[in-house]
Amino acid sequence: MLVNYLKSYSILVSLTFIESFIAFTSLKFNYALLLSLLCAFLDIFPILGIGLVYFSLAAYFLLVKNYYIAIALVIIYIIITIIRQIVEPKLVSSTLGLNPIFVLASIYIGVKAYGFLGMLYLLFLMVFYNILKK
Repeated sequence: MLVNYLKSYSILVSLTFIESFIAFTSLKFNYALLLSLLCAFLDIFPILGIGLVYFSLAAYFLLVKNYYIAIALVIIYIIITIIRQIVEPKLVSSTLGLNPIFVLASIYIGVKAYGFLGMLYLLFLMVFYNILKK
């Protein structure tokens, strides 16, 4: 189950990379691949996340008065976040064999309580409970 859990999160990180790469390429950024890799790496951390990259770039483009790119970056960030919030519980629950509502609740409660480690702890606790129940 641990391997399945890691597979599901690697799929989510890959999805974030692809979405970011498409976004940065369509906005004609010079370093689209590097920025997309940075977004994929930061996607592992729930507090920092891809918002660090997107909002930093949006703030920069606001300072140089390129409002179109700044607004586009914020909209793309919102779209990527919504897609991730929809896909994550379904993907994790299908690979672990758990109810999506319980997975979503454990992700939310774990992040609020102890951050990334709390989320991992609660998900592992649910997996172990499911194993013991079977």
